[in-house]
Amino acid sequence: MQPDGRVGRSRGWNRRLRAGWAALSLALAPALVLAAMQLAPDAPSPATGHAQVIAHGVAPMPAADLAWRVVLDTAELPADAAIEERALGFALADRAAIVINDPASGDQTRLAAGEASYVRGGAREQRASLGAIPAPYYRLGLVPSAQASDAGGDRLAFGGSPFTAPAGRAFDIDLVRDVLQSGERGTLPATSAPALVLVTDGTIDVSGGGQLPVRLAAGQAASIDGALTLTATGARPAAYVAATIGPEVPAPPAPPSGSITMRVLGCPQTTLADAKAASFSGQALASCGPLALDPPPTLTLANGNALAPDRSDPTTATYGWTSLL
Repeated sequence: MQPDGRVGRSRGWNRRLRAGWAALSLALAPALVLAAMQLAPDAPSPATGHAQVIAHGVAPMPAADLAWRVVLDTAELPADAAIEERALGFALADRAAIVINDPASGDQTRLAAGEASYVRGGAREQRASLGAIPAPYYRLGLVPSAQASDAGGDRLAFGGSPFTAPAGRAFDIDLVRDVLQSGERGTLPATSAPALVLVTDGTIDVSGGGQLPVRLAAGQAASIDGALTLTATGARPAAYVAATIGPEVPAPPAPPSGSITMRVLGCPQTTLADAKAASFSGQALASCGPLALDPPPTLTLANGNALAPDRSDPTTATYGWTSLL
């Protein structure tokens, strides 16, 4: 089962989805869509005007051929919410607050309506409603293209066209959010690959990459290449989020490290004073032999934790600790 996959189940909140909800997939090319450009590591934020980056992280690309995917999911009540493996991307609260629980670390992240969190690929999380009833939310995933339509038993809002992943070690992944007043125009700069635009309220016309404008209503999404212009239509404000792949991020420097090696010798008691006097020379220790320790010795770290040796040779009574900070 792929990350975020699960057995299909009934969704009581489906009855509350807005009428006219639909998925919109743009066929930008019959084959793979090529990455737009390679950004410099110090490129500016993709948020322009009063838009804001509401979640971001750095990750290697999960495959050579990628696609954006949007799934409408439900955060169940805490007693019913399962712990599941998640795909790389973002969790976006829609109309109600949810909490994301990390069972491994105990960390919690609360998302109010319109807030989002970055999701590391392969993370195991529980997503639970903070209200009296289950809460719908969006899963925005950057997935191998073969998984673009895999909603894992939930409701697929958008399965994007495939595109070639940018070449590099790891990349900045951002989720931008903005609210546009009626007739107001926003922009999104070109990034390292097609951007995912999901409208969460109102109606927005999106144009870019030489394409004709595409009208997206609430719950609809599109994956579009190049610099984008977004214009709110209708009589009320419109909100959207845009997921982008930004510049490559260099690897962090390796921390300084050292090692400790300890050899344990057992000597006749009568030779100990002689060994001290001879500064433990080879001749003074000739009568000594390896003395294996059971259990092996441990180091006590500065935080009080005990560290067992990662190299042990009982035959020579040698114990080593490597890659120490």
